[in-house]
Amino acid sequence: MTNLLFIGPFPPPTHGQALATAVLFEKLVDAGVVLTQFDLSPALGVRKKIFAYLCALRLILTGSGPVYISVASNAGVWLTLMLGLACRLKNRAAFLHYHAYGPINRRAHVVRVLAFALGQLGHHIVLGRAMAQSIAQLLPKNACVLELNNSGLIDLEPAKQCRSGGGLILGHLSNLTIDKGVEVVISAAISAIERGHDVKVVLAGPCADQRSRDVIAYASERLGARFKYLGPVYGSEKLKFFSDIDVFLFPTMYVNEASPLVLLEAMACDVPCLSTDLGCIPDSLGTEGGIAVPIEQFEAALRQLLNSIALMPSAFAPRQRFLHLLEAHQAQFISLKDAIIQ
Repeated sequence: MTNLLFIGPFPPPTHGQALATAVLFEKLVDAGVVLTQFDLSPALGVRKKIFAYLCALRLILTGSGPVYISVASNAGVWLTLMLGLACRLKNRAAFLHYHAYGPINRRAHVVRVLAFALGQLGHHIVLGRAMAQSIAQLLPKNACVLELNNSGLIDLEPAKQCRSGGGLILGHLSNLTIDKGVEVVISAAISAIERGHDVKVVLAGPCADQRSRDVIAYASERLGARFKYLGPVYGSEKLKFFSDIDVFLFPTMYVNEASPLVLLEAMACDVPCLSTDLGCIPDSLGTEGGIAVPIEQFEAALRQLLNSIALMPSAFAPRQRFLHLLEAHQAQFISLKDAIIQ
């Protein structure tokens, strides 16, 4: 029976890549795949990280069978390259899971070397069609690309809204930074209010830097009772956040943005989204989940969206879009499992 060596970060700490790694591991176990787990998360600090990868390298060199590798971002992709080359040396199939655009955008030469070294041993797991198209430019023609969207990581359902009247509520949830769009959210909301739209703004998530704290202070002063900052929200508090808002705003400018889980969470809770068009976001939203636009069009797009909702409250079907993505995820997972055990 196939024994898959499964290398990646697991919670804690909890972040998108660790969550994706843990969920995929459990799904493969439930599907009957035999796995050997190697957790990279405890490797905090450069020396510990290098040591952890050397331990993973030893497992590759002393074993047999396929290997799953959660691809590191930024400079860590060099360590992923080391593991991939070891797979090639031992003639082991390598399943490389890309969780961000960093390796593709900023370390393309490393991905290209890795892909050509692995050849047909390489299986490149991406988050959507846009990422598949981007990485295809770096791979040999015979490389295997497998899509696995992130909807399978989300376990939220719409809660019944008890609120009535009082205008629309715009929400934004993230690790609040300028790159994630907190300043644009406030600017777009003020612009909408100045043009006669009756809206309020709710922010949630940890504040990551002083500039974002300054934006929150400005929003509180400028918007008064139209603004609320909840701080970090988890579990039932996160579900309540989504149940209380009418539109989710995500004007991210993060250069390595791929498939933000928070957009999938919003759609799972039946909240239409307005986002920037980075990474796999347009594919995730489709036409039912909301709208994805360039950052320079975000404020105008918000006003247009508010007008559309006023004229046709059922203009979007975000929950339906999420369920469509989930159905696709389930089929994609079967394809991945079959590729592993063949």
